[in-house]
Amino acid sequence: MDEELKPCPFCGQDHKSYSYWNIVGYDERGNPIKGEKKEYVDFYADSDEKSTVYISPETWNTRPIEDELRAEIASLKAELAAEREKNRWIPVGDRLPEVGVKVNVLYRGGKRVETGMIKWLTDIYDDGTVKFVVFETGNTIHFTSRQSITHWMPLPVPPEVE
Repeated sequence: MDEELKPCPFCGQDHKSYSYWNIVGYDERGNPIKGEKKEYVDFYADSDEKSTVYISPETWNTRPIEDELRAEIASLKAELAAEREKNRWIPVGDRLPEVGVKVNVLYRGGKRVETGMIKWLTDIYDDGTVKFVVFETGNTIHFTSRQSITHWMPLPVPPEVE
């Protein structure tokens, strides 16, 4: 068998596949004539280990519900990672927000957060802060020579209202 066996879906143990030759008849001396080689997996059908079931490795590895759930989990993990990336605090050293877009900004020390719109900004300083020359919050416009803003975050999408 080329494919590795999946662990048991009930107990999690690994199983082996076994091979045997299908006997298609006997020759004139009474020796068995081998047909095709087959493989099987044996497992106990109940917890008392009284009933052994033999199935093909292909049947053993075919688990449409399990495979579908694994695919769904992988899809949800990718979606969650994309959402986390989209809604994370971005260091100003990584990239700057677009001018004219409302964002949350975090000041040095992480104790002060403001929401506003970047009207104009300049370069990043060596210490990783950026100089926001004009930052508008509500009715207030901040004219600064240097702000110690270290991170920013896009605002979340507002909920849809019916």
